[in-house]
Amino acid sequence: MQSNNFAFGLGLANYAEERLLEVWFPILYCRPPKNFFGELTDITGLSSTRHSGTPSLEQVKALAELFESCGHSRHAQMANRLAKADSPMLMVLLEKDEPPIDAASIWLKLHLLSARLVKPNSTNLEGIFSLLPTLAWTSEGPIPPEQLDERRLEARIAGRRLVVDSLDKFPRMTDYLVPPGVRIADARRIRLGAHLGEGTTVMH
Repeated sequence: MQSNNFAFGLGLANYAEERLLEVWFPILYCRPPKNFFGELTDITGLSSTRHSGTPSLEQVKALAELFESCGHSRHAQMANRLAKADSPMLMVLLEKDEPPIDAASIWLKLHLLSARLVKPNSTNLEGIFSLLPTLAWTSEGPIPPEQLDERRLEARIAGRRLVVDSLDKFPRMTDYLVPPGVRIADARRIRLGAHLGEGTTVMH
């Protein structure tokens, strides 16, 4: 039987109009103690029917206090810093390890994998390719392919050069997190969601 305390993430999101393009989760928890997960649920108001949302400043403050009280001082400090960012914050809470139903839950699971918080083939990723759009991963962040020409023109007029690294559903892992104890000669070869054990070397 699945437990009802699978994962939680708090981070910064990037949107194109209403569409979620990416999320960076510097705060991650996987299978935390039941009482801790319950407090996360109480503070965020998230549940199985509403598993993601933009937190208010009051909620972020309450989360920081919860992290501090549980000995997660680094996460408490990070939450307070994220609250001052220009990008919108996003919180995602998954009660069970079920097939992802949207991009927010997929982004959380990809972070869990690359952070070594879940093992390969141990989390449900059914249907992720149909839920994630193909994006242009550029020097100015992810851009829907149909907006590339306009964004390239804007960049050139402003004296910048827009560099497109790839057209894919997944970005480079190293743009989001780097697991300790690895060597990666060409970061473009390793995408978010890859699980690299300590001591792994990836050459060209």
